[in-house]
Amino acid sequence: MKKISITGPESSGKSTLARLLSTHFKCGLVTEYAREYLEKGGNITNSSDLVSLAKVQLDRENEILRDQSLIICDSDILVLKIWCEEKFPPVPCALMALYQYHQYDFTLLCEPDIDWVYDPLRENELDRDRLFIKYAMELKKLNIPNAIISGKGAKRFELAKKIIEKQMNSM
Repeated sequence: MKKISITGPESSGKSTLARLLSTHFKCGLVTEYAREYLEKGGNITNSSDLVSLAKVQLDRENEILRDQSLIICDSDILVLKIWCEEKFPPVPCALMALYQYHQYDFTLLCEPDIDWVYDPLRENELDRDRLFIKYAMELKKLNIPNAIISGKGAKRFELAKKIIEKQMNSM
């Protein structure tokens, strides 16, 4: 395995889990570029902006992968695809191509069974379960190897760690 993606709806623990796993496995961490972009004052007004964000995210993944045998990706192109479906439909062909042809070796789908944490960049507090189902359906539709991560605190991390170790040992 070289690339593990952590995906799911807002405030489902993706960033925390990504940091913990990259520390545990002593591997590269690719942070979510869209968050960084927005925190620096960037604005997303249309689907073309999401395509640009996806390209930078993938460039960062490829750059870090050059120096690491394993990387953990906090977020992925699926997040941007679903964001586009929700805010700027339809999804442009360029984003669909990046989503369909850029594969991860394994994806962890974070269930929104943890408390919502306010963040000015988040807006779907009451819609996380619906979005989670959308993520699960997308992963199934493209037959992407994945596992659902649920539970709180250390249990969540331990589950993710065991799943990754099992996947690494089976390859």
